[in-house]
Parts: sequence; C-alpha cells; structure tokens
Amino acid sequence: MRKIIAVLILIGLGALLFLNPSIYNKNKEEETKRLFDDVIEEKEILPLAQANTGVLTFNVEKLQKSPYEIIKFNTMLMKVMYSGKLSEDEIKLLAKVQRTYYAQALLELNPEEEHMSTIVEEVRRANEGKDHIVDYRVLLPEYSPTDNALAFVKVVFIPNSVGKSENIQQQYVLERSDGLWFIKGWVPIGETITIE
Repeated sequence: MRKIIAVLILIGLGALLFLNPSIYNKNKEEETKRLFDDVIEEKEILPLAQANTGVLTFNVEKLQKSPYEIIKFNTMLMKVMYSGKLSEDEIKLLAKVQRTYYAQALLELNPEEEHMSTIVEEVRRANEGKDHIVDYRVLLPEYSPTDNALAFVKVVFIPNSVGKSENIQQQYVLERSDGLWFIKGWVPIGETITIE
C-alpha cells in the first residue's frame, strides 16, 4: 500500500511539474493573444512605438494581412499624429512606423528625410489652424477586377470642424506582396487615380 501511495505521489509530482509549465505557457499565450489581438487601441500606439520592443511591428504585420485592417490602423495612427499633442520627435517616430507598411515604390518617391520634414510641417500647420482629426470611418475594400493584388479603401476623416466645413475623404491604393498589403498611394476622393 505504501508503494502505491509513493508511486501516486511521484506521478502527481511529475504531472504537476509537467502541467505547471504548460499552464504558464498557456497563460503566456493568452497574454500574447491579448497583446497581439487585431485591435490596437489609439492610446497604445505611441507607447508601443517608443518601447521599440517589436510588439507594434508584430501587430502591424498581422494587420497587413487585410487591406481594411492596415488602413484602419493607418487612419488611427494619423488621428494620433494630428491630435495636436505630440512633439516633433514623436511625430517622426510614428511616421517611421507608417513607413514599415508603405510599398517600396512609395518609399522611393518619399525618401525618409523628406518624408519626416514634410509630415512635421503638415502636422504643425494643422495644429496652428487648430484642425484635428476627431473621428474617421474606414469603408470596406474594393478589389481590382483585373489584378487581385490591388485593393482600394476609402476613408472619411472627420475634423474637429474648426476651420473646416466638411469631412476629408481619401482613397488609398494598396498592393499585396508576399501575402501582406502595403500602401502604394492615396488621393483625395474626386481626383483621378493613376496606377503605375
């Protein structure tokens, strides 16, 4: 009887040692899923970018699997950038995040140094005019009937109405490369889109 109890205790200890790391890993997986959920909140964008731990990059790559999700993230990032609350360095940091999901052709047209100075100046002008993005709507993507690697997503930016009489509407062009969607360009709605 003592041998049976001793064997049961050893089996119990072995199971406990086996299950305990499994429970730890399961909790870690759940925490990771929560962190890497497809939903990134606005308030998390700047701290994640500043932490430079790769968490934001991982999330962005997950979002790039859908043209809708990456444009939704881009729109949220722009709302943060145009909030009127960021320093020049913070604006540049978020612009660098944007560049991670821009198509190579767009990056070539907008060298990093030029992009940084342009975005800082654009945000400064918006802040001086007290124009901020207070909300947005991202419409469902439309895909090119001739090329399944191209998608178009319309976005309606809703300004705080100071100095603006109407919403700002943009159409983004995205291209798929290696299973991920990248922003190729954008135009205000109503202008003609030329795809090269």
